[in-house]
Amino acid sequence: MKRIFILSIFCLISGVAFSQVKIGLRFSPSYNINRVSSLSDTLILSPQQASFKMVLGVVTEIAFTDTYSFTTGLAFAPKSVGINFAGEDGGSYANATEEYKIQYLQIPALLKLYTDDYLPGSRIYFHVGAMIDVKIFDSPENNDYFFVEKFLPVDASAVLGVGTEVELGISTIVFGGLSYNRGLTNMASKTIALDAKPIVKSDYFQLELGLKF
Repeated sequence: MKRIFILSIFCLISGVAFSQVKIGLRFSPSYNINRVSSLSDTLILSPQQASFKMVLGVVTEIAFTDTYSFTTGLAFAPKSVGINFAGEDGGSYANATEEYKIQYLQIPALLKLYTDDYLPGSRIYFHVGAMIDVKIFDSPENNDYFFVEKFLPVDASAVLGVGTEVELGISTIVFGGLSYNRGLTNMASKTIALDAKPIVKSDYFQLELGLKF
């Protein structure tokens, strides 16, 4: 068993060594949407309006063949959580709306599939996978806000996207596409005491632009 494990690791390292690795920059104007819900009998929750954010980072793409590759990297990803709430009987709390700022370091793990060239040096790609967000900062917009007491240190989302890339030279590639990140985890790990735990999730619609070298 130990020999099989060592052989598997060796094969993985050898595969990466003989594959083509490209590093690049990614700029992603993003439309951040919250999904907020609760089964509480005493409180009605709804998300605040969506907000625009900018995700910036580096990407590393490991091409195993001409048609598929693995993409990872590291990016700075700000999010906001906005919650509107009111009493079940129509009354409202002291703060009818609260908003929180959260900043993450974002680590993608994506399988990327390419088509044949539709023009010389130009092809379409599709990617699917997961995004792991590690929280580095969170703060309420106002110190009087009390609804969310603590956010999870790690958030996760499923990713689906499509785009195109064009070769500009021997080693430079420009890419652009659209991506949807759907939040999978409840970001709010601790909230005010209710008869049912609120669920807060965050989605992204992203315009992905970047360069690979």
